[in-house]
Amino acid sequence: MDFNQIINRNNTGSVKWDFIERHFGDGAGKLLPMWVSDFDFACPPEVQTALHQRIEHGVFGYSERDEAYFNALLHWFSSRHQLTLKQDWVCSVEGVVPGLALLVQMLTHPGDGVVVQGPYYGSFAKIITLNGRKLLENPLSESPDEGYQMDFCQLERLFRHERPPLMILCNPHNPTGRCWSANELEQLLLICETYDVTLISD
Repeated sequence: MDFNQIINRNNTGSVKWDFIERHFGDGAGKLLPMWVSDFDFACPPEVQTALHQRIEHGVFGYSERDEAYFNALLHWFSSRHQLTLKQDWVCSVEGVVPGLALLVQMLTHPGDGVVVQGPYYGSFAKIITLNGRKLLENPLSESPDEGYQMDFCQLERLFRHERPPLMILCNPHNPTGRCWSANELEQLLLICETYDVTLISD
C-alpha cells in the first residue's frame, strides 16, 4: 500500500469531506476534516481484487457467512492475540453504533446508568440517552507530561455512588487517540469486577 498517495475524495458521498458543512455550518468546508475516524488511504489491493471478483459474478442475492469466513476470523484472533474464540460467540452487526445500541438494550434496563469517559465520540451519548438510560461521565484527566489519563479514583466513586451495570470503553480512545496500556486495562478490569460492572469495548 502507498500511504503517500493523496486521493481526492470530494464528490464521492464522503461524510467527512462532502458533508462537513452539514455538521459544522457554512464555511466549514475550508477545514481539515479530522473530526471523524475515516482514513483517506485506498483499500489494500487484495480487498479490491476480491470485491472485483464478486462484482464480476453479477448476481447479488442473499448470502450467508461461510466456514471460510469464520475460520479466517478465528485464526486472526488466535494468531494476533493468542485468543481462542468459538464460532457461535461471533455475531455480526451493521456497524459499531448499532452493535453498541443492541448491547446497551441487552445489558441494561431503562433508567440504568452507563459510563463513558469524555471527551467521547458523540454517538455514545445518543446510544445511551435515546435508549432511556442515564449518561454517566468519567472525564479523562489531562496533563502536559502524561497526556490523557483515566481518573480511576473518580471512576470508583462513580461506580460506588451510581451503581451502573455497564461501561463503554474506547480503545484507542476517540477522539484523543490514546492507547491504553496493559496496566491501565488491568486496573480498569479490576474496578469493574469489584463493582460488578460489565465492560464493553469499542
